[in-house]
Amino acid sequence: MDKIRAQYDAILEKQGSHIDISQMGIDNLIVDEAHLFKNLAFETSMEKIAGLGNQQGSNRARDLFIKTR
Repeated sequence: MDKIRAQYDAILEKQGSHIDISQMGIDNLIVDEAHLFKNLAFETSMEKIAGLGNQQGSNRARDLFIKTR
C-alpha cells in the first residue's frame, strides 16, 4: 500500500500546485457510470485468486482517484 501511495504522491508532485475540492466549496461529487472507474491498483501477496482483477489497475481509475483525493 505504501508503494502505491508513493506512486500517487509522485504523480501529484509532477502536477504542481492544485486546487482542493474543499477550497472550491463543493460538498458532494457524484460520478455517473462509476463502474468504469473501479479498477484501482492494489498490492497483495496472493496469486491467481479469482475475482481480484488486474493489480496494475487502470489509468482511468487512478486519474479519478487523484482528482477526487
